[in-house]
Amino acid sequence: MNTKRFLIHSLATLALILQAACLVGQTTLKHIVPEHKCVHQNKNKLEVYADHQRFITFYAKLDSLLLYKGKSLSIVHIGGSHVQADAMTHTLRMDLAALNYDVTGSRGLLFPYYLGKTNRPGSYRMRPIGNWEAFSSNVKYNLPDEAHGMSGMVAVTKENNSGLTLKLNTDSTNTWQMKRLAILGRGTSSNVKIYAIYNNDTIWAKNDTIRHTFTLAFPTLIDSAAIFFRIPDGEHFVLSGLLPLSNKHGITVHSMGVNGASLVSWLKCTNFEEEVKLIRPDLVIMGVGVNDANVPASNFNPDVYKERYRQLMSRFKAANPNVAFIFITNNDCYKRLPRTRPSTNPNTPKVQKAMHELAKEEGAAVWDLYEIMGGYGSSTSWVKAELMRTDHVHFTSDGYQLLGHLLYNALIQDYITHNKKTE
Repeated sequence: MNTKRFLIHSLATLALILQAACLVGQTTLKHIVPEHKCVHQNKNKLEVYADHQRFITFYAKLDSLLLYKGKSLSIVHIGGSHVQADAMTHTLRMDLAALNYDVTGSRGLLFPYYLGKTNRPGSYRMRPIGNWEAFSSNVKYNLPDEAHGMSGMVAVTKENNSGLTLKLNTDSTNTWQMKRLAILGRGTSSNVKIYAIYNNDTIWAKNDTIRHTFTLAFPTLIDSAAIFFRIPDGEHFVLSGLLPLSNKHGITVHSMGVNGASLVSWLKCTNFEEEVKLIRPDLVIMGVGVNDANVPASNFNPDVYKERYRQLMSRFKAANPNVAFIFITNNDCYKRLPRTRPSTNPNTPKVQKAMHELAKEEGAAVWDLYEIMGGYGSSTSWVKAELMRTDHVHFTSDGYQLLGHLLYNALIQDYITHNKKTE
């Protein structure tokens, strides 16, 4: 059998396996979600527009990973408070990890939110050692002299032998492990160094001055580490994130979320493009918009909104020209402005329209959360179902998990449909 025929046969076989699994309800492909009257599951789909070459490229790479354990896949979810807590993103991450093809990759981008006394993911644990002098996000930009990167946050330490402890798994599993740990950031000089203690031995991080990373290499796979910063008097280190790396081909899902972040916030991050090149995303799930739309109706300009999105997209394209994009429309929510009574935000359908227009222009996809919820005013029914908080903006833990499962199902169904078309 020649190579081309073998490839066609393999892809056809994969498509049949995927279809059969869905027919018998195999939960490793599509996640079974509970029924709620307020959830319009018939709307749960990806709308991929005409020029969908980017998704063809993404799905071909997924085929290669599932069939041959080929190159790894990198997925990014970027947004505001819906993303910072990592509940929705982590549900998507775990659903992908549950695929019966051994495709669990690395854990994805991390940040010690604890330093900012802000909400943090529960799926990993990070604690400070010693004193950290300052903390900043791309929203509360109180460190203007320090450039922010793809986490949207930075923290500064000036104390010698300060550090961080990291544990990748907070449950009883060892789903996430690392062979290397990349620390993103900058020291004031080459005299600033990073090290870890492993089995009573000191491991020094290799400093890549071009990529601005310090990488620790461990002898074995581990899920916990303590890292330390050797900082001479008068110097400091600016931390912008950590990347635990397993050295295994698989799917890695990165969470980039900052409470209150808008497109303007992300565009402030001057080191964003440089750091995104480290993870070279194949798919970016873009959920920035709720904070952009939290303005008086007369102040929301869809054309300006789309142009800012194009600027942010260009930074991902610089890292990978073939990257695919999914836009998540704003959820139905209340507009909350000073000296005004909270009420359903009339800008939400404007954002929805703008995202569909942009997807058509860019050959992207839309996951229409607004329609899935039920459209204008539907947040009330989601609050009654205890899937949304009473602020009519944020979801409950159950709500975020439900959204993660629904997004996963929509992505997998589109992948299955794509494979059926290519048989």
